[in-house]
Amino acid sequence: MAGLLAACGSDPNEIHNTTPVPTGLEVITSGPVATDTTTAVADAATTVANTTAAATTDAATTVAATTAANTTAAATTAATTTAPATATAVATTKVPATTAPATATAKPAVAAATKPAVKQGVLLEPMSWEHQTWNNCAPMSIIYALSYYGVKLTQEECGKALRPNQGTNNTANTGDKHVAGEEILDYVRGKGFMINMVENGSFDTLRALLSAGIPVITQQWLLVGDEIGHYRVARGYDTSTNVIIFNDAMADGPKTVVSTATQEILWKGYDHRFFPVYTAKQEATVKAILGPDFDRATNIDRATTAAEKYTEASPKDIDGWRNLGYLYYAQGDCKSALNVWEQHLTKMLVPGPNGPYNHFLWYQLWPVECYNKLGNYQQVIKIAPNEITQAKIYAEMRYEYAFALMNTGRKPEAVDQLKKALLDDQYYKPALTLLDKLQVS
Repeated sequence: MAGLLAACGSDPNEIHNTTPVPTGLEVITSGPVATDTTTAVADAATTVANTTAAATTDAATTVAATTAANTTAAATTAATTTAPATATAVATTKVPATTAPATATAKPAVAAATKPAVKQGVLLEPMSWEHQTWNNCAPMSIIYALSYYGVKLTQEECGKALRPNQGTNNTANTGDKHVAGEEILDYVRGKGFMINMVENGSFDTLRALLSAGIPVITQQWLLVGDEIGHYRVARGYDTSTNVIIFNDAMADGPKTVVSTATQEILWKGYDHRFFPVYTAKQEATVKAILGPDFDRATNIDRATTAAEKYTEASPKDIDGWRNLGYLYYAQGDCKSALNVWEQHLTKMLVPGPNGPYNHFLWYQLWPVECYNKLGNYQQVIKIAPNEITQAKIYAEMRYEYAFALMNTGRKPEAVDQLKKALLDDQYYKPALTLLDKLQVS
């Protein structure tokens, strides 16, 4: 389920770190979890994901939305800030290291844990940082998060795995722009770690995870007033100044400090989505913090209810409709999702140089997927060509276009689009599967 994608196609150094990291933060270190991915994978083999934590947690409620007027006013505010090279620490907490057993003869149940206390301010150390190349915010966010646990990955290695088409000489608009949340899940789990994709997050939940020594990838807009999707890693916070500390590949250095007010504007456009990255031994703690939202289906249902209430209260905020449409799609309710698309989003989106929906369909593929699922292939055939032309590299859209062509008797054109999809992303499984179904090598 691609549905929702993100990229970050702007020049590095677009975000300038100007605010220093607060002093007096408690430094939390992970300990030597793994020296290579083999150790991490072996450790993850002992994990059982079916035990329910005894503790409960506060519902992850969405922070009250910022109005369009607030967004405009905040557009001149730097979305991030930063950091002296080091922060003054008053204490150091060690998260227990993960050790792989020599053999795994049985999978032990995950012990229940209580929800940990939230500290006044923390900073996760150490964590690597380097500039991203074009559209590599997702690979770099994974690299940052896993580096906290001692895993060393290169941007080239991770980038090619998530975005096989890296473009030409790091030039704008020549490579794949899209990394779905599900691709992040698969990659991190493949390295032996655990990760969740959670909707309708809150700053309270974010602080609780960071207090427990767990880095969190967040998905948001790149800048206030922008339409570029972006990933970065939350690695600390300070409650006294209401800031979150990130490692952001689009910044000009590590430890980017962002006010919660600015992060709220950026984050609500992606339903306050977040991805905690953790070890098997931290699973019970994550369950205690997330409560019912640890289960993806339950989380989607709860987030949908929250989004419905939000759109009723703030019907003019396009972010609410973006989120609700996606959540209906994630529930498998394409009829309701397309009602949001046709009755609200198509009327609220401002046309731009990229077409009637500007960048929307670069990052939100679900309307096209839903048209195909409901058999409205002509709408896909109408929409897809412009999005492919503008994005240039877009395997996911080519696949949807090919699917619609195939179902309207245009097999040769469908095959052509599928082959081009594999030029865009040689590992894109839906295109490979459909070509095999069509008995095309």
